[in-house]
Amino acid sequence: MTSRLLTLGACLMPVVVFAQGPLAPPAGAPAPTMKSLQELWDRIGTVESQLTQLKAQNRVLSGLLSSSSVNFAWIVTAVDSSVNVGATSLRFGKDGEPAIAYNDATNFDLRFARYNGSTWTTTPVDVAGSVGSYCSLAFAPDGQPAIAYYDFTNTNLKYSKFNGSTWQSVTVENSAGDVGRYPSLAFGPDGQPAISYYDLSNSNLKIARFTSGWVATTVDNNAADVGSYSSLAFGPDGQPAISYFDGTNYDLKFARFNGASWSIEAIDASNATGQSTSLAFGPDGQPAIAHYYVAAEAIRMARYNGSTWTVTGIGSTGNTSGSTSLAFGPDGQPAVAYSVTPLIHLDFARYDGSTWKISSVNSPSQGGTNPSLAFGPDGQPAISYSNNSSLIFVRKGVFQPAP
Repeated sequence: MTSRLLTLGACLMPVVVFAQGPLAPPAGAPAPTMKSLQELWDRIGTVESQLTQLKAQNRVLSGLLSSSSVNFAWIVTAVDSSVNVGATSLRFGKDGEPAIAYNDATNFDLRFARYNGSTWTTTPVDVAGSVGSYCSLAFAPDGQPAIAYYDFTNTNLKYSKFNGSTWQSVTVENSAGDVGRYPSLAFGPDGQPAISYYDLSNSNLKIARFTSGWVATTVDNNAADVGSYSSLAFGPDGQPAISYFDGTNYDLKFARFNGASWSIEAIDASNATGQSTSLAFGPDGQPAIAHYYVAAEAIRMARYNGSTWTVTGIGSTGNTSGSTSLAFGPDGQPAVAYSVTPLIHLDFARYDGSTWKISSVNSPSQGGTNPSLAFGPDGQPAISYSNNSSLIFVRKGVFQPAP
């Protein structure tokens, strides 16, 4: 009985309730940080306005950087001074940085240089025998570099592609004869590589395309000697086109594939013209070809307007050595880098829509052979070339970097 009363008393004990106090914050307390919907909306409007202004400023700056009328200084960099340099080939990768394939003429090797945003690194690609005296660089759709080049030791055409860690080289055409000089590499819309080149043994122009394997086809054998100085590009129709030299008739020639057959025509039939060809398609979808006019020692430009070819001279006559490289700028106009003699240096010509504006990239006797021209993502031109003792890279820029 006593234990039941104690249990009942414990159950009937009063419950203590603690008061929360006033809900209003005391004086001096921090103000609430939560924003109202109106405040958030106003803030979004301010940010959008600032973003619009930044985009407008960026368009102005981009236009300024890519303008052909603004004469920025050439910034010169010696990429590799450890070897003598022969052929060079410049391209910009998907990362927006330049890369150069080049011939190490001291060790007779093929090498590759790439800029990472602050420094250049150079690596050997192929050191088996004498290789790379002719080379052509392009970036595959996967963003990795690839190079077509000539194997002088075995007189064959070779192709090497970087897989992300190593270079893998293969022989494209293993012939008993001499094939593979003047290679020009480009990737088609199918993402596969194609190479135009000169078959010296048969004196023909050929193209090799990769499907499940490499397949070589003769493009032009209609002369005793045809096909040197080839330059390959794909048109807006997705079909390949090639400019090249007819050594029999000393003409500039152009071949274009229509999906079934090659059409071939002589573009510039002047006396002794058509060497050192460089082909590119303009934003109008029409081809243009820079080439060397041997008889006058001058650079010429051939442009197609959809029905006819027009050939004009670039600069003066009697002072060029025949090395040319053509590219179209972001303004849609062509530009050409070429070598000048007798005091070898490099000139740069840019069309402004009515005339060619010509400027010297470097001073006389500073070299300028084997130039390769490309426009960077900033819209400014860049050129790789050899001064015989070094690989040189020049680029137009706004600011001169600190030494």
